[in-house]
Amino acid sequence: MAKFVARAIGIGLVLALGGARGQEALEFRAPAWGPGTSVVAALEGKVEYAFLKSGGEAEAEENSGEETWQRKIRFRLLDPDTEGRARIELVYLEDGVESVAGKTSLAGRTVVATRGEAFSLEVTAGEPLGEVERHQALADAARFLAPDVHQGLFPDRPVSAGDSWKTLPEAARAILGDVGPAAEAKGEATFAGVETEGGREIAVFAFQVSAEGEEKGDADSSKTDAWAQGEIRVEIATGRILSWDSTGRSEEEDRVRGEEGPEIVLRSERDERSSCRYEYAQGSSGNR
Repeated sequence: MAKFVARAIGIGLVLALGGARGQEALEFRAPAWGPGTSVVAALEGKVEYAFLKSGGEAEAEENSGEETWQRKIRFRLLDPDTEGRARIELVYLEDGVESVAGKTSLAGRTVVATRGEAFSLEVTAGEPLGEVERHQALADAARFLAPDVHQGLFPDRPVSAGDSWKTLPEAARAILGDVGPAAEAKGEATFAGVETEGGREIAVFAFQVSAEGEEKGDADSSKTDAWAQGEIRVEIATGRILSWDSTGRSEEEDRVRGEEGPEIVLRSERDERSSCRYEYAQGSSGNR
């Protein structure tokens, strides 16, 4: 039976596949991302949400809607600036986000993001950024410049198809987004096996992550319950992550009480489906 192992080397992976071939475990080392690494990420997804506000003197408020997106972004790691801060160039080849607020797009823009205590953005091609576009560009820069969050999903020991292991809390938090510091994040991953695609051997991993918790203050409290599950596909020969797909749901409840006023309750629910496909430039290294 095939065995697979992945462990961190910088932000690269070491992949070993053996057993089924009757050979010693083979290691395939993928170099870490560095300046010059260029990758095109094709992302698409959909979120359905509902929001309810009740309590207080005003009438209850309720609304719901959905947001969809289809985006293609080329990101390239640049040399650090003179102060040693990491920089990344984002070229928006295709971009479209549609919600009840209307349509937004960063298509045609090139943005350079520099990571210091906070991100700074510079538009080097295309129209200036509005507030919504700026918020999206900051989120994109954080996604592609962050440490490799998927590392925490992979095993640190040889595994056979069907084997499962606990994932790192950091990986669960990165996948689920802002779940609050009090939420307990955890997860489990499974090595589903090896598939052949276009002559390439692809290692397939399934994952489930969740976070649940409650923060309490003197006059307010906040509850979070979130989960996601999905699949990651890794090319064994290079160690590159080729794609990921996930679905998830989150529920939040905030209770706020003024000094004299009645308690106000805010409830929100989100169902999300998303996917990403990576295309690596010729000669570009690394994985994500």
